[in-house]
Amino acid sequence: FASSQNLYVHKGQQLVRIAAPHRFSKSFSVNGTLYFADEKLGLYHFDGFMLTRVFEYPKDAKFYISGIYADTAGLVVVTRDAGLYRYASGHLYRLENRLSEHLKVAKVFNFEPIDKAYLAFGTVLKGLYIADLDGKIIHHVNKYKGLPSNTVLSLHYSPSGKLWLGMDYGVSSLNLKNSFTT
Repeated sequence: FASSQNLYVHKGQQLVRIAAPHRFSKSFSVNGTLYFADEKLGLYHFDGFMLTRVFEYPKDAKFYISGIYADTAGLVVVTRDAGLYRYASGHLYRLENRLSEHLKVAKVFNFEPIDKAYLAFGTVLKGLYIADLDGKIIHHVNKYKGLPSNTVLSLHYSPSGKLWLGMDYGVSSLNLKNSFTT
């Protein structure tokens, strides 16, 4: 269990409390590994009963992690205000591509992988972006293309092919298995 202040691990008859380094903002599961984003001190990896820092946040960027996914080159970190970053071989660096530039402006609030082939980014200002694993934008869906607003607060992909969007005023869904687009 996780709160903003602590992790609680229940194993057998034992409940262990592990304090956040400062304050947890989000948690992520990537390929069976648990990561915890601390508001100020960086990204942490959880292994059993220990937190180990993966990296500190860059000093020159507003860094709030909205999502994390793995590709063949390492971890890709999705930030709310600074675009995409890659963490590989002990180094964190900004990804310079079209998708990253769009996401910097859009304010990414959440992230959801789709069928191990696509990535969905829900934003506060620009609606929904769907990209392939190479960072090519496949779809940009916003209020001018059918959403009730440009604010996507949560995402969930179901195996039936629907992407559910928690909006500021209700719920929307996109049938991604449909061959029709606008």
